[in-house]
Formats: sequence, C-alpha cells, structure tokens
Amino acid sequence: MKKVLIALTALLVAGTVSFAAEQSATVKAPKAPKAEGKRIEKETLSFSGVVESITAVNKEKKAMSEIVVVGEKETKMTFMVTPKTTFYSTKDPKEVLTLDKIVKGDKVTVKYRGKEKHVIATMITK
Repeated sequence: MKKVLIALTALLVAGTVSFAAEQSATVKAPKAPKAEGKRIEKETLSFSGVVESITAVNKEKKAMSEIVVVGEKETKMTFMVTPKTTFYSTKDPKEVLTLDKIVKGDKVTVKYRGKEKHVIATMITK
C-alpha cells in the first residue's frame, strides 16, 4: 500500500511540475505599443509668421485649403486647413474669423500637428 501511495504522489508531483513548466513557456510578455510614431503626429506644435499665400478649397478636385506662412529666418511652412480648423481673432474675441478674412501679409499663429507633407492646422489665430 505504501508503494502505491508513493508512486501516486510521485506521478502527481511530476505532473504538476510538467504542467507548470508547460504553462510558463506559453505565456508571452506583452509587446510594447508602437505609440511613439503616433505621439509625434498627435503632438500639437505652434508656428508664427506672416501669411504669404492662401489657396481656397476646390470642391470639384476635392482639394483642401492651404495657407503658407513665413516665419523667422524666412522659414516657410504650408498648412492644410480642414473643416475642423478653428479660427480666433486676438483683436476682437467676438469676431467670427474664417479663412476668407485672412489675407496676405497678416500676422498669424498656427497650431498644427503632423509632419512633412501632412501638416494640418488645428487652430489659426490672427
């Protein structure tokens, strides 16, 4: 009887160790999210300067409006203006500002996100 109990205990211990080793081998460490690339695109940056040109939307070609701003040291940036872009006037907070009221030579500050060819203006302050 003692031999049977010892054999069963040995099988039970061996089975438990085997099961624990197998289970720990199948558990994988979670991968780190690739948020760094997205974090750059979602980060809001600011650029101030003088408006050089404005290209209005062309609904037939489904093109977006663009505004080109020249900053310090003749740094030039082009921003895409979307329907979600907000406009604010620093002179009169009650004034409803639109892209139509911004002209060449106006001093503006553009809050934007994105990089290179995909720079989207989120807010324009005149």
